Amino acid sequence: MRLAAGVNPGAPRTDTATMERLVPLANTCPPALRRAARWLAVALVAGVLGHLVLSSGGDGTPEIEGWLYTAVIAGSGALCALRATAIARDRAVWLLMALGIGCSSVGNVLYYGVLIDLTPAPFPSIADAAWVLFFPPTYVALGLFVSRHLRHLPRSTWLDGAIGALALASLVSGVVLPSVVASTSGAQFAAVATTLVYPCADLLLLVMVVVTIGLGGWRPGGAMGLLALGLAVTAGADTIYCMRTALGSYVDGTPLDSVWPAGMVLIGLAAWQPIRPPRGRLEGAAALAVPYAFTLVSVGLLVVDHFAQLSVVSLVLAAAGIGLCGYRTLRTFTELRDLGDSRRLALTDDLTGLGNRRDLLRRLAQIEDGAPEGDSSLLLLDLDRFKELNDTLGHAAGDEVLERIAVRLRRALPPDASLCRLGGDEFAAVLSRDHGDRDQAAAVARRLRLAVQQPLRIRDLDLRVDTSIGIATFPHDGRSASELLQRADVAMYDAKRSGTGVAQYDPQVDGHSRERLALFGDLRTAIPAGQLILHYQPLLDLRTHEVHDVEALVRWNHPERGLLQPGTFIPLVERSDLMRALTLSVIAQACRQVADWRSRGLDLCVAVNIAVPNLLDMHFPQAVGRLLEDSAVPASALRLEITENVAMADPTRAAAVLRGLTDLGVALSLYDFGTGHSSLAHMKKLPVSTLKIDRTFVMGMSADPLDAAIVRSTIDLAHNLGLTVVAEGVEDDTALATLDEMRCDVVQGYHVSRPVAP
Repeated sequence: MRLAAGVNPGAPRTDTATMERLVPLANTCPPALRRAARWLAVALVAGVLGHLVLSSGGDGTPEIEGWLYTAVIAGSGALCALRATAIARDRAVWLLMALGIGCSSVGNVLYYGVLIDLTPAPFPSIADAAWVLFFPPTYVALGLFVSRHLRHLPRSTWLDGAIGALALASLVSGVVLPSVVASTSGAQFAAVATTLVYPCADLLLLVMVVVTIGLGGWRPGGAMGLLALGLAVTAGADTIYCMRTALGSYVDGTPLDSVWPAGMVLIGLAAWQPIRPPRGRLEGAAALAVPYAFTLVSVGLLVVDHFAQLSVVSLVLAAAGIGLCGYRTLRTFTELRDLGDSRRLALTDDLTGLGNRRDLLRRLAQIEDGAPEGDSSLLLLDLDRFKELNDTLGHAAGDEVLERIAVRLRRALPPDASLCRLGGDEFAAVLSRDHGDRDQAAAVARRLRLAVQQPLRIRDLDLRVDTSIGIATFPHDGRSASELLQRADVAMYDAKRSGTGVAQYDPQVDGHSRERLALFGDLRTAIPAGQLILHYQPLLDLRTHEVHDVEALVRWNHPERGLLQPGTFIPLVERSDLMRALTLSVIAQACRQVADWRSRGLDLCVAVNIAVPNLLDMHFPQAVGRLLEDSAVPASALRLEITENVAMADPTRAAAVLRGLTDLGVALSLYDFGTGHSSLAHMKKLPVSTLKIDRTFVMGMSADPLDAAIVRSTIDLAHNLGLTVVAEGVEDDTALATLDEMRCDVVQGYHVSRPVAP
């Protein structure tokens, strides 16, 4: 016997199902009531044991035995009532149980207090009316309990309960009822009705109990198990009593009399147990064992009918149980087939018919668990520029490409390899130990890449698709599915970034990836914390040999890693939503520095690079205007530098933003000229006043005549368009002299000055 301990009653409320799983009962009521319930439960168990001793000891204590019997049953009702009073959850269930047990207790009081001394004892009596009233509230209580705690169950559980109920009903109606009916021969109607109501009421109660246990998967446990057991014990005792009475073999004062109070005490104890879901349905052959066992009972009754004729009701119930078991078997096979289909679909990609991510994880887990001799490798494939193809030709064409690529990959793989589609344009292949070492995996990867690169004809177009493949090998690169996936992903992006197409996992690359990930987390706090600082590189005017302009170059003064160059963190900014904040922070610092220089008599113009997110931000010109106004710097002291590729990201919106900037009086410069998709048609549309020649041409002038010709032609072209020319990458006197001879306006590079602090 156990009264459950619990949790703080003031805890937040949650749904009923969760409460049933998580909240034991005892601590949800006042401590005094909890202690009273404990002592009452102990007294009731002691009372049952005492009654068993008295009923086994022979004659001499019938009066004590009778009143102890009555007290134990009444105490069980009080235990249910105490539970309903103390705790709101399932209050109606336990009030109804208390009412039913209370009616039975009233019948006992009437019997032992009044009727036992009457000769002859009246039948039926008022005590019988009270005893019969035990059943209606009990039925309702059990129904409420089942409807509340056993909802949304599979149909098979209902079938199991029904099969058991029919078998039990056929057994009782075939064995008990005939004897009871025979014993009422010649009796008055009231006596016949009262005699029959007990076994019929008990039969219905047993049926409900069996259905309840069946719905619990034949493993109810907790309050449900104790309640079902208590009701089953009570109904079983009634059934045995009725049969013995009908056969004239019942003797008062035997251990059978202790079964009723024992059943009632079990019900009272159930009221104080934590309400938990069933412990889990039986699986496999065990799931059918119980309904088949009940079906054997029904079959046995049909066999018995050949030797001793049973009632028609019993035969009908037995036949119904057998038929229901047949349907249950058919449904089980249907569920198993559907389960197999569901499992297959759960592991299959709808489009290509390959395995999906779940299937890949399952296969990797098998490698991890099996730990086979030799290596196994995971190949992660990502189609290059597939989004562009999808956006241009549409999703239907993209799906066709994926289907045909899947067929090619399958054919190019070894027979024992598995291929999965992870989603989008990403595939994965698992190579067994026969092809799983690093060299063999790389050879397979190259073969896969060649298969993908073969021309595809889609909608009268010959398409060429390429792929990047990353390789991670078990156990060298990882011993778990998550490690292999993560490291193959690192290798795949390394292959894509380097342009090699195939890359093995490299711990150093992964280390850099982890470092960048950590830096990315720090970036969000770096800008507001003022950790980003500016260095300035002077620009030398070859016409006056003076410095009138500087370029602002951002650095990150990291609190742990020291001063970081822009190549370390700018790529992270470009792939995040931080570019707008970074650019405005740089412009604000640059404007404040220009204001400080001007206050010291140094009249300089500062240049700041801007990126795509800035030119797509329609509010960017207003934000720049506010920064100029706040620092009291004229717009002519600020020059913003763009690349043509940036301006062409969204020409319409970029043109509007550029007009807004020029309306402020901010000068614009086109830098990295010659490295992108520059054209005269585009350049003449941009409102720029300065053109910057990329360092790659300037640094190559002395060694490559073509670079020198490009630089000279660009200078002449810019001058003819009325633009000022700036040459980057001036590293020595020769380059400086050559540019001066070519009439370049301004130069910039380490030969003039490295970037320096303000």
